Amino acid sequence: MNNDNPKKPLVLSFHGTGGTGKTWTSQLIVKNIYKKAMDSGFVHYFNSVKKFPHASQVETYKSQLQHWIRGNVTNCAHSMFIFDQMDNMHPGIMDGIKPFMDYQYKLDGVSFQKAIFIFLSNGGGEIIRESTFVSWKAGKKREELKLEDVETALSSFAFDYCKSDTLR
Repeated sequence: MNNDNPKKPLVLSFHGTGGTGKTWTSQLIVKNIYKKAMDSGFVHYFNSVKKFPHASQVETYKSQLQHWIRGNVTNCAHSMFIFDQMDNMHPGIMDGIKPFMDYQYKLDGVSFQKAIFIFLSNGGGEIIRESTFVSWKAGKKREELKLEDVETALSSFAFDYCKSDTLR
C-alpha cells in the first residue's frame, strides 16, 4: 500500500475447508484498509456460485467481469476484488481475470498495479487437513507448522486445478 509504483497488483489466495477463517481473514484485511470496511464502494465481493451459476454463460460473465473490474479500478486504483468459492468457478472466468494480475504498466489505458485481488477457495482443504494431521501425529504443535509442510502438495493441487478446463 505504501508503494506508489508496484510492479503488479497484490494477489492473495486463501485455501482451506469451511470454518478455517478465509472469509474472516479477508474481512480483517478490508477493515484495516478501508474506513467503511465491507461497506466501502471500493470493495467488491463475488460469490462465484451465486454470481456465475451457469457454465453456458462463461463468455458473458467473463466480459461483464472484465468491464466491472476495469471500471472500478478506473474510479479507484486501490479497488479490492474478493472472489469467494473459487473452487466452484468455471476456469474460463478465471481466464478473464488473469490479464489484470500480470506484470504490465497498463491494460487498455488503465493501470491495475494498485488493485487488490483476494481469492477464497475450499479447494486444497483436504491436503491442508491431511498435512496438519500428519504433523500432529508426528508430535508437532500447530504453531510449528511451516509452509513447506503443505506447499508441495498444495502447489500441485493448484496447478492441476488451474490447467483444468472443466467446472469442478
